[in-house]
Amino acid sequence: MPDSAHSTNRADAIGSTSLCADSYLITLAPERAQALSWQAGSPLSTANPKMNALPRLWPSREVLAQTNLPLLTGPGDATFGRAEAVSLQWGEDFEAVANNAEKIAERFQIDVSDLIQQIERLDTLPKPTHPVRILYLSRSGGSAGPGTFVDAAIRAAGGTNVNETVGWHTPAVERILQFEPDLIVTSFFGSNYAGVSDRAVRHSALRRYLAARPTLEIPGKLWPCAGPGLIDATQRINAAILAL
Repeated sequence: MPDSAHSTNRADAIGSTSLCADSYLITLAPERAQALSWQAGSPLSTANPKMNALPRLWPSREVLAQTNLPLLTGPGDATFGRAEAVSLQWGEDFEAVANNAEKIAERFQIDVSDLIQQIERLDTLPKPTHPVRILYLSRSGGSAGPGTFVDAAIRAAGGTNVNETVGWHTPAVERILQFEPDLIVTSFFGSNYAGVSDRAVRHSALRRYLAARPTLEIPGKLWPCAGPGLIDATQRINAAILAL
């Protein structure tokens, strides 16, 4: 039987099929996780070492046919008509996180009130006296404007996003160099994933630009999607803002 196959007699057991689904399951009901996605254990995973021994799942008809676990699947993952599967919805704000949590709570009878309260408490974070301008850059040189969960985190943390272009995009290097942020929030810089698109670590002008300004690296595992880790990311950005 392959590593991905799994059956259990536990009535409350759950399996997940993506990093996004993993992040919700590990946060809300780690004791009920009986299988995680194929990416669990990677630098982008929130699974602890004990969880790394769990079987792996991914949205494949053949793989899912070998498990009887109720499933939590990522946004866009195929469920192949399985009635016991709960599919997360893609979202770009904290409302989406709360909605997904409530969906999980209803299906799996999980208490998500603590997560909802943590989201609500973000409104009480101390705010800076003066506006703090923030730019987000990924390892590939990608950025995020209004309508993204990174922008939602920046605003909830008390910052102002200097990138006013809506959505996820990769600005030209010349455009990035025109921004004058007080803080640059980066992500995925600490990973071992290297590729030809690693502009922010390969381009000499971008390296100098980053070196000349305060930066904050947010671990990529905190936001593979708009999930529970978005709360932690927001708190880290807020702390960095107040420390300026």
